[in-house]
Amino acid sequence: MPLLLQDFAVSQVLKCSPSFPTTTTTTGLDLQQWKDCDLRLSHHTHEQALMGYALRTPQFKYIAYFPFNRSSWKVQLLQPSLQLQELYDHRNESTSELSHREIINLVQHPDYKNIVNQLKRQ
Repeated sequence: MPLLLQDFAVSQVLKCSPSFPTTTTTTGLDLQQWKDCDLRLSHHTHEQALMGYALRTPQFKYIAYFPFNRSSWKVQLLQPSLQLQELYDHRNESTSELSHREIINLVQHPDYKNIVNQLKRQ
C-alpha cells in the first residue's frame, strides 16, 4: 500500500547528551540517553547534540536524527551521518491518541522496512 504523502507535517527536535553516548541499539544510538536541549545554555556547551527531523503523515511518524554542531548551528544531513531513527504506526489510533502511543519504535521491524525507506526518501 503506497503511503499518503499529500498530507504531512515536518518538525524538528534538538536532543542533547552530556557526553557522546556509547550504548547503541539495533536502531542506532540509544534514544533514552538523550534529552531535550536547554537552548538557554551557551552554544559553547560540551554537550553532544542531535537534530531530529520528523515527518508525520496520517498513518506514520518517522524521525531521523543527525549530528548537530551547537557552535555553528549546522546539521550533517548526509546519509552516513544518520545516528538514530524512529518509526511509529498511528493507523489504529483515534485523533485524541496521536501523541500518546509512541512507545514501540518499529523502525527495525521487517514488516515496516518499505515504509521506513519511503519516508526516509521524503
